[in-house]
Amino acid sequence: MSEKIFSRLWMVTGLGALVLVVATIGLGVKARSQANQTVTVYTVDKNIVISLYAEPSMASRIVTVLERGEPLAVTDYTNRGDQTWYHVNTKTGSGWIHANHLSLNSPTDAAQEVSEQEPTAVPESEAAEEEMASAPGFTVHDSTPVFEGGASAAWDARIASPGAIVFHDGLFHMFYTGTTDWSQPVSIGYATSEDGSTWERTNEPVLTPDAVDYAFFAIMSSSVLVEDDGTWVMYFYTQNTSDRQGAGAIGRATAPGPTGPWTPDDVPALQPGSYDAWDEYSVRNPNVVKTDDGYAMYYTGITRLEDQWRASIGLATSPDGIIWTKHDDPATTDEAFAGSDIVFPSGISVREAGWVCDPHVWRTPGEWRMVHFGTPRFDRNESLGYATSTDGIAWSPFEDAQVFIHQAIRGGTRSGDTALLYHDGTYYLYYRLLRGDDTAVIHLATSEQWLDANP
Repeated sequence: MSEKIFSRLWMVTGLGALVLVVATIGLGVKARSQANQTVTVYTVDKNIVISLYAEPSMASRIVTVLERGEPLAVTDYTNRGDQTWYHVNTKTGSGWIHANHLSLNSPTDAAQEVSEQEPTAVPESEAAEEEMASAPGFTVHDSTPVFEGGASAAWDARIASPGAIVFHDGLFHMFYTGTTDWSQPVSIGYATSEDGSTWERTNEPVLTPDAVDYAFFAIMSSSVLVEDDGTWVMYFYTQNTSDRQGAGAIGRATAPGPTGPWTPDDVPALQPGSYDAWDEYSVRNPNVVKTDDGYAMYYTGITRLEDQWRASIGLATSPDGIIWTKHDDPATTDEAFAGSDIVFPSGISVREAGWVCDPHVWRTPGEWRMVHFGTPRFDRNESLGYATSTDGIAWSPFEDAQVFIHQAIRGGTRSGDTALLYHDGTYYLYYRLLRGDDTAVIHLATSEQWLDANP
């Protein structure tokens, strides 16, 4: 088996060394036959960590995450279409990893081999990595979560996401989503904090799917405003099935106070587009901003293209926060944009090709700003991106401003579903972290110097 694995590693990764990261240059030099010996390889990737999957597919469950440069023992390999996967043993378990993430060289060997070659593409790669490392960003508040599920028998034993967080009347208010199990209905709970890190929850959810006529399985909070008259307004999205990509719409509910009673509108505030539209399958993650003319809603739209899920960011406007109109550029004639247009597409930067979601937008005196999650695929680890706009419609991404990735915390397998709040000179980023036991917790990262203008 060792001889076959070495041969396969050379064929798959050796020929592609010219286009892989610097650590893989010269991979084939050490490829050789060593029957009956352990095949040791090393993880290589531009990300800090790499996912290890239960099956040879990125759609399968993530077993754990591996640090870049970690040694692995390869035991088997398989081909899935044009992709090659290797089964490896690690110090924390075993699973499958894609061939593009492996090298026969240790990080030390790779660095030495690179130094002996002509420095053609190396400076550009090193400069990009250095720029990313020095880019201003968020710092993890603590290695432990700030919010976890309730008791084992509680309705929120497993947390889904931080939902929406606002600061009002001297308190942080969190409208989080929780459930007893991922296969069970998801509801919205409420918690408060004096400092943003120590939270006290209410015993029961403040809004459940049963209370919303068009919510068949789950409701997830995403944006909350407090109007001048004291009315609390929540924007949430629904999910019709337990499938994470389940179809759904965006809804609105109001209440006299944060604990309710919350009254949902009779119909959705925003629905998916028509057949073949860029947002035909689902709309979610609404982020509502007050404007001079009313309200702007940035949201995630989802479709399926070439057997892959695709998510992009759209825009809708409203004079009253109730009746919404999707942004539509009459100059676009493609069927996918017949009813509305994308304002921030998937694939606008290399890190976000395929899945751009969860927008958080605010206005400064001369600019609109957005942070959002992006990933090459729905089932891959996400990283936080940053973009700016002069009009809220045409956005310019900061290609190398990967301002935060969850892998700063060991033990998590996938992050996402964020809430962003600015208060008293600090940006608070709350994000869900999915753990290996299929539970989810909420972590906090903060920044006091990331941006030079307040929202």
